[in-house]
Amino acid sequence: MPEPHLDKLYAYYPNIIDLMPDRFSSHEFIERLFQQHQADFIDALYKYRSLDAPVRSLTAPLSKQLHNHPRLVQYDGHEQSKNLFSDEGQCAVWVRKKQAS
Repeated sequence: MPEPHLDKLYAYYPNIIDLMPDRFSSHEFIERLFQQHQADFIDALYKYRSLDAPVRSLTAPLSKQLHNHPRLVQYDGHEQSKNLFSDEGQCAVWVRKKQAS
């Protein structure tokens, strides 16, 4: 099902991944995505405004989308991390792949 409110954010993934350290959590990635593209993040979040947990409803598919970038990142398990609200929870961890020059 097309999700244009997410597609715009998904298009930024390669550039955001380039900005990340060698190992990072989904929470850190989403925070950087939000910092770099605040207006687009808020536009996407608006689509979830009527749900009980709009931020969680937006960030879950954003995190899962990292699995669609196997040339750029490798899944490295789960660990404790703070989300956008500084709440501790489990989230995916990623290792940024070195790009051939």
